[in-house]
Amino acid sequence: MNRKQFNEGASLQYNKKSGLYKIYRFALIYGMRRALVKALGRLRVGKITRFVVSPLSFLRKKNKFISVVGCGQFTYSTSSFFLVQKLGNCIDACFDLNADVTNTYAKAYDAIECVKFDEVLERDSTKLVYIASNHASHTPYAIDCIKKGLDVYIEKPIAVTFEQLEGLRYTYSQSKSKIYVGYNRPFSKAIIELKSKMGDGPLTLTCSIIGHKLDADHWYREPTEGTRICGNLGHWIDLAIHLIWSKKETPPTALDIFIAYGDKNNFDDNLSVCFSSDTGDLIVLTMTAREEPFEGISESIVFQQNGVFAKIDDFKRAEFQVGPKKIIRKYFPKDVGHEEAILQPFRKKQRDLNEIFVSTELMLHITDMVRETKHQSVFKFKG
Repeated sequence: MNRKQFNEGASLQYNKKSGLYKIYRFALIYGMRRALVKALGRLRVGKITRFVVSPLSFLRKKNKFISVVGCGQFTYSTSSFFLVQKLGNCIDACFDLNADVTNTYAKAYDAIECVKFDEVLERDSTKLVYIASNHASHTPYAIDCIKKGLDVYIEKPIAVTFEQLEGLRYTYSQSKSKIYVGYNRPFSKAIIELKSKMGDGPLTLTCSIIGHKLDADHWYREPTEGTRICGNLGHWIDLAIHLIWSKKETPPTALDIFIAYGDKNNFDDNLSVCFSSDTGDLIVLTMTAREEPFEGISESIVFQQNGVFAKIDDFKRAEFQVGPKKIIRKYFPKDVGHEEAILQPFRKKQRDLNEIFVSTELMLHITDMVRETKHQSVFKFKG
């Protein structure tokens, strides 16, 4: 595919009237600047992006110390958006297996274009690497960065097999590098406020997710990529573990897991995962992907623990009830926690990596269940 074909293909959806209406709808959700950058990320138009992201950032003194591996839509329109807004002209180098994607990202964010991943490792100026490539490659890239003494930010998931997870854990234990992880919902204003109202005792959490509809040849479907459990549902598995571990009491030692499948052709597309702990917690995660949602992934979360009741509507609105007291919050732009998660290396508040290792173990266990279309199993937490 040449550059012209790449840009023409990316532009198709924005040549339609619905494209402009979609930008308008996204502006109502994310604000105009972010909506425009999302559109520019699809078009891959180059230098204009940097001025939309932050008009003055590229006029400041350069402090280029961050490199990115994987230059797709998320890196282009989300992680780089917040990094540049916070830190200015900070992107040192970039690499993607798709040369066109690397080229357009480099022009958009004034970065050095690397032809091989090893070129990123060899740059003395790079101190921190953000990894958002295909899921199966996250762990190998991260391990190579850690061995070079670099800090890494790994987008979800951190591993798609138990072997990868153990390899990452071992390499990390032998190094002084820092690992940051892109599970973002715990950093949202709604979840932070919810945790401030939590106490001890069993909790009930229900998450209903409308996900993207994926074509049969989408790369998520590749057997090595960990299914949509690693690719999507892992976010809410991690959120559940985060809330359970936020209680002061001793965490559970085991979970009973049940899965109901709604799609016999793609078992990871339309399903409900339910697990209950030996301390009385009840978690229900339902993901459906029967048609493409116009505004992207949409979710509803309901939580109850003792006298605390919460409803979170797509992280645009939340309602908290503590006894007779009711609090209503509205979030504009929509706050799913991306900004604070992406800026973890520069914030005091960071996720406990051991907690993420636990949520990853559970995610991989559920992934194996889905691969084998199992309906029930028991997961035991390691001591």
